[in-house]
Amino acid sequence: MASFLNPVGAIWIILFSIHLLALAIATVYDIKYRIIPDKTWGLLLLSSAILLSYEFLANTYDVVFFILYAVNAFFGLFIGLTMFYTGAWGGADSKAIMTIGITYPYIPFLSSCSVPPILILSVNFLFVIILVVFGFVGYNLIDQVLSKENLFQNVEGTFGQKIIALVSGFKETPERLLNSKFLEPLEKQEDGFWVLSAQLFQEIFDDDELARMKKKVAQQAIESNRNKIWVRPQPPGILFLLVAFMLSAFLGNPLLEFLLC
Repeated sequence: MASFLNPVGAIWIILFSIHLLALAIATVYDIKYRIIPDKTWGLLLLSSAILLSYEFLANTYDVVFFILYAVNAFFGLFIGLTMFYTGAWGGADSKAIMTIGITYPYIPFLSSCSVPPILILSVNFLFVIILVVFGFVGYNLIDQVLSKENLFQNVEGTFGQKIIALVSGFKETPERLLNSKFLEPLEKQEDGFWVLSAQLFQEIFDDDELARMKKKVAQQAIESNRNKIWVRPQPPGILFLLVAFMLSAFLGNPLLEFLLC
């Protein structure tokens, strides 16, 4: 177990702090502007490269460390590109994972097991998402009990679409949909009928296109006397990644280490 007082521990503390700061800044940008400047990841790459170069030149680690670093970077690039091109993540989340895969190759204080940190981070990120899913399900079940109405009353959809809406969205007023930058509709009107448009990975729209779609759906809902319609929040994914990063740094992932160690 590494000590916080030796060079490895000191460099890790600086490295961790830089990553925590970068993710925090990215979260603020994501919440406020819904876009994260690429310079955030560029500066993270540059500052981390200086620290890691010092370690390499000082021979702090043997060849095994270089192998682990390469494996971590590979998984970061693979996970980021895969999630982006399958539509599971947006560009910012994918860039963050790829950057961290390159710049954050070790967590020295958890165990002697060499599980690539990017795998720990990705699994913890998934864990945070699962907790959010349980939150949606719980909220919708409570809404069902309190309202005493069928959650999918006045809207048609397949069983799969209803499940997706149940685990990733909730019912909200058309006015709230129109005024919130973090909501997108999961319903649309076709030939006078309301149908679910929920997909596992929603299509990514630019801001203007999304605003037009929200305005159209909200107006149609108001004209149809729909008090509430299904919507999906678009929370900043970087916020979830920030939480997962902190979990990874201080707790690791006991399940992953148990399975791989």
